[in-house]
Amino acid sequence: MKMKAELGKLLFYFERGRNSYTKYIEHGSTYLYARILKHNNDSIIEVLSKVYSFCPDEIQQDIVELTYHIDVWSSHWRCLEKKLNPRFNDQFIFHNTVGYPKRAESNIVNYYRGLV
Repeated sequence: MKMKAELGKLLFYFERGRNSYTKYIEHGSTYLYARILKHNNDSIIEVLSKVYSFCPDEIQQDIVELTYHIDVWSSHWRCLEKKLNPRFNDQFIFHNTVGYPKRAESNIVNYYRGLV
């Protein structure tokens, strides 16, 4: 595995997630944009699970924290999707009880930049 390349993907997914969330809010919090966010979060988890064992302990803790947030978010997402069976333009809003760990993301990004 090429560690830097995998971590580099995270920078793309983090930025894509911010952009998608902005679009989600701007366009009425619809299911279409929520699906994009879900796909992006699944991609983040895929990369994090690949790099976890190659990272130092403090970054592993950040990975666990970020993964926990996405796990809770995804659980809420799946529950609402099942309940609503929404169409793309339907509103799709739920409240996640676990805030996004910005510090963990920042630490992972800084770790990547230190490798480059």
